[in-house]
Amino acid sequence: EGLDAIVADCYWRDFEVGIEELNKLEKKAKGISVLNREYFLFAKEGFSAELLDLAKTRSDIKLYSFHDMVKGQEIIEKPKKKSFFFSPTFSLNVFLSGE
Repeated sequence: EGLDAIVADCYWRDFEVGIEELNKLEKKAKGISVLNREYFLFAKEGFSAELLDLAKTRSDIKLYSFHDMVKGQEIIEKPKKKSFFFSPTFSLNVFLSGE
């Protein structure tokens, strides 16, 4: 039984987050030894059309704007198995217990 990772980054800036920010996050996450990774990006100003289109084709990318958070959209469901939450920006590493 392997470990999954939720890799996240938050951009509280006045620009749309794009593919470049996702690429940086993926690069930072390569050193984590896990079976599966999900990439969560949070952005004050939303996301570029290119990144939104890519997220539609990849189930491992989750995008949340400030608007999504304010309206109370559920962000992370309870993990099905033990997961590792990693945020390179905030040095936040947490294990999430699944069923």
